[in-house]
Amino acid sequence: ASLRRGRPALFQRPCALLEYEMPLTLSVGAVSLGMRPQDLIRRLHKSSYDNHHDNGTGAQIWCLPHRKTSKQLEGKDAVKKLENDVEELMVTQENIECKMSSGEPNPIFCPSHPVAVTQTISDAEQQHVHEVSEDVHKQLHTILGLIRELSGGRDEPKPCQKRMRSEDAVELLEHLIAADLPVQLLAQLPVLEFETRKDVMNVCCALLWPGMPQQIDKQVVEYLRHHHTVFKLLVDGHANEATALHYGVVLRSCARHQELVSAFLASGQMFELVRFAKHPSIDISSDAFYTIHEMLLAHKEVSAPWLEANFEEFFSLYNTLL
Repeated sequence: ASLRRGRPALFQRPCALLEYEMPLTLSVGAVSLGMRPQDLIRRLHKSSYDNHHDNGTGAQIWCLPHRKTSKQLEGKDAVKKLENDVEELMVTQENIECKMSSGEPNPIFCPSHPVAVTQTISDAEQQHVHEVSEDVHKQLHTILGLIRELSGGRDEPKPCQKRMRSEDAVELLEHLIAADLPVQLLAQLPVLEFETRKDVMNVCCALLWPGMPQQIDKQVVEYLRHHHTVFKLLVDGHANEATALHYGVVLRSCARHQELVSAFLASGQMFELVRFAKHPSIDISSDAFYTIHEMLLAHKEVSAPWLEANFEEFFSLYNTLL
């Protein structure tokens, strides 16, 4: 292929190749590449999101850029990178929901579209989310290490890793909370990969561990206590079997704090949780039942008045479980 500004001319309009499945053999410099156009595009097309292109069927599709995954960062850089990754996930999910809700069929967001390019675009979208998920995974490991240091964990830093001052670590976690990253990460749990879901769960639970500095412990409790959507998010997450157990663990971690138990009971989400305890899936139902047990028995001085005030409504649902 002829070169134009350091890039093969064939790739000046890469989306035009997506409708072809036959592997191509191209000579770029001294290297011969034999692969499908989709793979060539992912390797060589490094620009930002391109404009819409017509693939020959009248449907408009997106060109996803090649995205380099970042290395595991330290301290402030890790929190800032995590904030950017979460924003990128939110934008991606909003675009998908927007395209799915529009009346016009679009192969990138409509898996049932008959065009052959559908699977290719879907794979590209999944690859993009996979790369962001890997970045989130790396940065969460750094943040989890900071939390373990602050809570008196025994994990020693790696030889190439500098131990942060306690004041700096506290400041970073304050920024993490102020940016609403814990709840935003929980909201993106369904689109993240399994290992990254576990990291999100571990970080959220670690923020509620005993032994955290009083300054952070108080901020985390106040942050979750006054958050408008966190308890609804944690309970509604039980509807998805892939994320139900992760949400359940975080919800039970909230039961360690009396203020959070009181806020959860006041939110009215206990009734929804009882309904999930009747779920056909044994994993979801047993996890929900275990969470009900923890919420009612961890701080009886809070749950007893609530049960007395909501006796008929609660036990009319609860008795159906017996």
